Amino acid sequence: MNYYFWSGVVNAATSFLVAALVFLKNRRAQANRVFIVFAASVGFWAICYSVWIWSMSHDYESVALFWIRFAMIGSTVIPLSFTEFVICLLHYDKKWKKSRIFNFVVMILILAFSFSPYFIKSVSRIMDFQFWPDAGPLFYVFHLWFGINVVVSQALLVGSLWKTKGTIEWKRNF
Repeated sequence: MNYYFWSGVVNAATSFLVAALVFLKNRRAQANRVFIVFAASVGFWAICYSVWIWSMSHDYESVALFWIRFAMIGSTVIPLSFTEFVICLLHYDKKWKKSRIFNFVVMILILAFSFSPYFIKSVSRIMDFQFWPDAGPLFYVFHLWFGINVVVSQALLVGSLWKTKGTIEWKRNF
């Protein structure tokens, strides 16, 4: 096995461990529940990624295509769950309600096509990867949506640093 395989295994183990620790510490807090979904979706993506890498070493094209498409289910949940975590952490639930609904609808639509050629057409050899995914048109939309979620979430976090004082400010700095 190679570096990529083991990096996926370590990412999966770490993500699932963090999700379990947060679950055991306080699973009742809304922000923690959303964070558990985020960490579990990263773990799910990482374990599927590892199996996809493994399938390349055994020359299984159809298996590689299945596992990279399956991994995209986890990666589709990541941006939504991270944005939801940030919104929940900052108590912006009501303020961002319409955006949250829109974000959820986009995720569902992308998930609906995750096993279609509109998302990943096929796999082909690129550089060291024997079965790299060939993007369908929806794959580019997915990456744009993913990037927008990351930028908005980070902007909300940075913006909240300027507005908070006291204990909450101290917590957010760590």
